[in-house]
Amino acid sequence: MTAVTFDVRDLAPVDRAEALRAAVGPSVLWVDVDHHAADRTIAARGTIRRVGRLTQFSVRTTPMTIRRTPRHTRDGSETRLILAVQRSGTATVVQNDRQAVVHAGDMVLVDSSQPFTAVNKDGTHHHYFCVPRARLALPDRMLGEITATRLGPDNPVAALAATHMSRLARSRALAESPGAHAVDRAAVELVRAMIATQLGAADRAREPLENTLALRIMEHVRRRIDDPALSAAGIAGEFGISVRHLYGVLARAGIELGEWIRTRRLEACRADLSDPRGSRLTIASVARGHGFTDVSHFGRLFKDAYGMPPGEWRARSLPADGPRD
Repeated sequence: MTAVTFDVRDLAPVDRAEALRAAVGPSVLWVDVDHHAADRTIAARGTIRRVGRLTQFSVRTTPMTIRRTPRHTRDGSETRLILAVQRSGTATVVQNDRQAVVHAGDMVLVDSSQPFTAVNKDGTHHHYFCVPRARLALPDRMLGEITATRLGPDNPVAALAATHMSRLARSRALAESPGAHAVDRAAVELVRAMIATQLGAADRAREPLENTLALRIMEHVRRRIDDPALSAAGIAGEFGISVRHLYGVLARAGIELGEWIRTRRLEACRADLSDPRGSRLTIASVARGHGFTDVSHFGRLFKDAYGMPPGEWRARSLPADGPRD
């Protein structure tokens, strides 16, 4: 599926409400939408695309209420769990006699085979992921217990999932790469782990946690990437594994830890050196700010990576009246 991008503000006000429903229904989910605003002020823009075998839908809207009715649940479509990542605003979601109030950074799951209601009073920004229910390989009882439940940062796996899924939604390169199926497998395993840990099902969490260990390690590394104390021993200790096990897990995922960290740090330094907003920072400050403790060593690495010293890169990138150091 080619990515579909829409913006109902391009349409006549009288056509906007139905245009949104028609854009979302065939690829994501058929629902009824009640807009809280007059036709002329309705706004919604978003993108629908495939990430491997998942459907991902990102949208910003004015206030609305979404209802999936009993009629919709009989539409013959594949049963899916919809994972909603709340990026801004507040939503109230009701399903299976439960109600969840979710804020920015939270997530919530709904089951497409059951009616549900979602109310966004202030407008919202969401990333939605449609996961075929069969791929989760979890009992109906567990899935029935997790819908309309706030999944927030108090669950570390949920916090990781929110970060990972948001990054996935923003990355066109990941979605369109030949390895997109591997990416979607990791996402499904992460959702499985989140559900199992949220419900306290240690036996069910073990397999998906093992399957997502490389992903969880790399999310930890991303959060600490600028920390000069970041080390293989510290990372291994964080996950309760040996350094040898750490390197083995990452090798199977095709990741060489030292090279990955070095490359990301250099990329961050290069971006800062090209940014006029940081023109008063010395090169040493930029290097140390991204985890390099030896400025001379940083200069050699930078030249090897980009073909010129960092000072020359900055001189070429910034306006003529920029700093020269």
